[in-house]
Amino acid sequence: MAKSKGKITAQAQWHADFRVIDTLPDTKLIRTDFMLTFAAVSMAVGLLFLFVFREYKSFTLGREIANLKNDIEQNTSDNQNYLRLDGRFNSLSKKINELESFRYNPYPAPDILLALSEMEIRS
Repeated sequence: MAKSKGKITAQAQWHADFRVIDTLPDTKLIRTDFMLTFAAVSMAVGLLFLFVFREYKSFTLGREIANLKNDIEQNTSDNQNYLRLDGRFNSLSKKINELESFRYNPYPAPDILLALSEMEIRS
């Protein structure tokens, strides 16, 4: 029997035509388009996270400062009272130290007066 002649299929050329870029085979081993997109999206998400974290931190610091200012206002009267008591304590401790130094003098007053009276006066 005779072979039936059907459509003739064109076979690919045995070498590529380097003048027509669209007909060249795809020889890229790794696609870089998705990697660049992934890197850009990752960087954007990272910067967004950093921005949100800094904003949250500044918000909490502001709230903490407000709480501390409130505590300072509440404790001002107690602080003034404690400062007044501290001043009184310092003045009384100075007086006590002066009395102790006078009382425990290494040279008793009567002995000094006796020594002075026994000295000869030269003119």
